[in-house]
Amino acid sequence: MENRTTTMKKPALTVLLLFLHVMAFAQEIPKNESEARNLIENATTNRINKDWSQMAEFRSGIGETVQFYPVQIVDLKTGKKTNALQVDIALKIKNNQLAAIQSMGTGNSANIMSAFINDEAFSAWVDLDEIAEFITFIEQHIAPNLDLRFKDKSSEFIFNAKEITIKYLVDEKRRRLSIILNQLEKNGIPFYFWTEARVDKITDLLPMLKNIKNKELKF
Repeated sequence: MENRTTTMKKPALTVLLLFLHVMAFAQEIPKNESEARNLIENATTNRINKDWSQMAEFRSGIGETVQFYPVQIVDLKTGKKTNALQVDIALKIKNNQLAAIQSMGTGNSANIMSAFINDEAFSAWVDLDEIAEFITFIEQHIAPNLDLRFKDKSSEFIFNAKEITIKYLVDEKRRRLSIILNQLEKNGIPFYFWTEARVDKITDLLPMLKNIKNKELKF
């Protein structure tokens, strides 16, 4: 009887161990964090290759910038590689807005304020498994609607990746492209890049995105 009980426990134990392994793997990378960021921040040693020749840049009238370019992150210890799209956003924040950030008391407010004061760029990554949907969003939802106009109405197209959100708003008076870093929004920082004069440049991303998707990058 004892042997039979022991035998019955083994499958149950195996299932439990498998379940715990799956749960641990699922929790390894937070849902709002890219694989690229996880590899950069958690690998003991890594190498980051950047291809500036394919960079696309948006620049606002007050000197704010967003740069998109392909990167390859390599874990030097394990040899693991991942390709991604890096997004660098540099924003101009006024003194009274810095005071507002400080008053929020967020956990990362000191680092965020330092970046704003020193005109540093905030970085985010779009993973390889998000690139295809990003391409579809531009080709099927933004490009065909660049000449869209409304009377007493508006329409907004939204792409949600793990680390960035892109919005294309059309109403009676304007077309606006907004690029939001979810890292800032999550910490209660309501600042993001937007442009109305450079909306058409969003299609400049397509050749680079397709190179990333098709793994045609050469590093």
